[in-house]
Amino acid sequence: MQSSQRPPPHSVAAYADRIFVQAVDVPREAPPIPAWTNGFLMLQAGDVFDMQLEGGERLPGYRLMAVGPMTRPTYFADAPVRVRGVAVRLRPGALPRLLGGATLVDATRDLSEHLVGDDRKAPEVGEQEEEEEEEEEEEALVLRATAVLEALIARGPLTPRGTELFGRAMTLIEEGPRDLVVSALAAALSVSTVALRNAFHANVGLPPKRFLRVRRMEQVLESFFDTPDLEYLSRIHGFADQSHFIREFRALCGATPTAFLERVATEAVREVHNNLA
Repeated sequence: MQSSQRPPPHSVAAYADRIFVQAVDVPREAPPIPAWTNGFLMLQAGDVFDMQLEGGERLPGYRLMAVGPMTRPTYFADAPVRVRGVAVRLRPGALPRLLGGATLVDATRDLSEHLVGDDRKAPEVGEQEEEEEEEEEEEALVLRATAVLEALIARGPLTPRGTELFGRAMTLIEEGPRDLVVSALAAALSVSTVALRNAFHANVGLPPKRFLRVRRMEQVLESFFDTPDLEYLSRIHGFADQSHFIREFRALCGATPTAFLERVATEAVREVHNNLA
């Protein structure tokens, strides 16, 4: 297997925005994984591993699981681990629609009830030498993960309260300035901040202020490795100053920007971030 990513098939595209094939050997000194706003459906074909939230809580891992948004950095609890599998990145708000209202903030859920027969066992994923065999392995895992998501959709998704408002808010967040604040977002939507907060709580489990903080850092990380200029990043992402940027980076990524760059200096460690963050 080789790490790769692709768009989801049409059958699940309303709920998922990206599929990641993961083939990463996580080193013992792996860097923290920054906070994130999306939920994930993950099918593990290698090691089944736990994660650790900054602050101490341990998040159990399962062969097939749902993972919610993370408000703090997370760590691999038992590194080194051999990560082989598929992570389906869900669109914001998709998790509670699929899981009966559960947002799973800073949490995981075992979905192994959706595995049948031999699927409950660890798949035989080896280091194949033939490119064709590797591709067959990857396709089989993607198809299995997609089938689980299709089954969850077929059960009849729940529609949390405020779904329409949340959808409109997400459109403005994606199109608006990166320093967007809750009051401006509510005003643009012609709703109260209370109504906006209720919609976010029902659809992602996070207050809008926290969601916007984490989302902005996700946008920072999209270009951080190519452009690690702190003054530039502080300015274009709307931070008050460089000190504000560094504080936010430490709170949501688990290290200062300089320390984080040092820990992802090697390609093997960088792959962990690119595939799992």
